[in-house]
This record gives sequence, C-alpha cells and structure tokens, in this order.
Amino acid sequence: MRGDTINGEPFVPGVTRAPVLKNARAYCECVVRQSCALGDHTVVVMEVVEAECRGETSPLTVTGSPWQYGG
Repeated sequence: MRGDTINGEPFVPGVTRAPVLKNARAYCECVVRQSCALGDHTVVVMEVVEAECRGETSPLTVTGSPWQYGG
C-alpha cells in the first residue's frame, strides 16, 4: 500500500477504515462479532456494516474458477 493506491489501484478508506477499491464492482465491509475454533477450521461470525453494488456483475463461483476444493 502506498499513498492512496494498492499496487496501483486507487482506494478510499471505508467505514471500518479498511481500504475500499474505487474500481471494484461491489464490496462489503464487515466487523467480526464472534469466532470459534473447531478442529483445524475457525468459524467467524461477522456483521456487514457497509456494502455497495456499483453495476451489473456475475458472482465468482468455485465451478467458474480455476480453483478446486478438496475438503
């Protein structure tokens, strides 16, 4: 992060002061309300405090990505 860009992408501070990318089609900001470690995973309960959809976009899904989940 340098100045008001991250790797050249402009951002503004969000409600939580986390960087929100200006060119993102959508974003949501959350605060952690609770977490619980269960074996080798942790469940995190968060509250959405701000969100915006800035135009038409399709969601990224596991089947539409090059990733595979084996767990």
